[in-house]
Amino acid sequence: MKKILLALVWLLLPLQALAADNANAPHEQQTSGYSVAMVKSCGVALAIGDGDNIKQNALQDAKQKAVKKAAARFIAPSEGKESLYQQIVADYDLYIEGDVQILKLQKVEGKLLAFCNVPVNFQMINENIKQKVTTLQKENRRDKAIFLVRVVDMPDILRRQDIKAEVLTRYEEAFKQYNFKALGSDAAGSQIMTMLDAVDGMQQDLAYAAYREQIVRDTQQMPELNLVVVGEIKITQASEYADGTAYAEAVRLLQDGYRQIGSFSDTYSATRHDLGQAVEFVAQAAAVRSAKYLADMTYNDWQKLN
Repeated sequence: MKKILLALVWLLLPLQALAADNANAPHEQQTSGYSVAMVKSCGVALAIGDGDNIKQNALQDAKQKAVKKAAARFIAPSEGKESLYQQIVADYDLYIEGDVQILKLQKVEGKLLAFCNVPVNFQMINENIKQKVTTLQKENRRDKAIFLVRVVDMPDILRRQDIKAEVLTRYEEAFKQYNFKALGSDAAGSQIMTMLDAVDGMQQDLAYAAYREQIVRDTQQMPELNLVVVGEIKITQASEYADGTAYAEAVRLLQDGYRQIGSFSDTYSATRHDLGQAVEFVAQAAAVRSAKYLADMTYNDWQKLN
């Protein structure tokens, strides 16, 4: 029989900004996510015209690419012009702290490549993300949301609760970057947990489509909710490797039904000496990527409501 894992993140919107945990002095060069750190980047510019201008163009490109890498540490990359990710990238000069270290300059096929170490202020990126999200939350007073993801076809030899806790942690970490805060001790949270226990115990053999419809029907009966993220991570494995697929979607609950905000799907594969480690990696990767993407979709949906 399939073993089903339900990961719950109970969220209240809007929320106060989360304070960054940073005990380091501002001038220190650190490698943590909340300080200034060097990011390796390769800037590219057409090798046409004045040599100094070409070099400066390549350095500017290196700076922008470095900020893209740093922003992806906190939120999902997006090509949408109005996305939070592109808003941060557009102001990339704000996040460069000090001089760029040029490691190597190389001309290749009419282009100048500048290999650099770029000092990026990770803390400022993180704080600006939270500020932008908090402002948008105040303009769009979203109420409560629930995030449900199940993991199916878990090998019998693995500890179900360990994987459950790990997946939940990954979802919490990803959504905190968008100022979501995990709750769970209130009466409404207890009501949701009761519903989840029933799903876990009585609907283990439901196909995903039926599981999704059941979740939407159940949550629509809770007027305090207006957003649900439902999904599935499916594990397949041999003796030493694990493959997995992930599908998740954000659904806006309405009085007369619901509409989809966005969806995510991907496949994963991992080879480890221990099958448990391989399955854990697949579950973590699927949780982190889907959570970041759907949080960004929710942010974009808020913008449309302005």
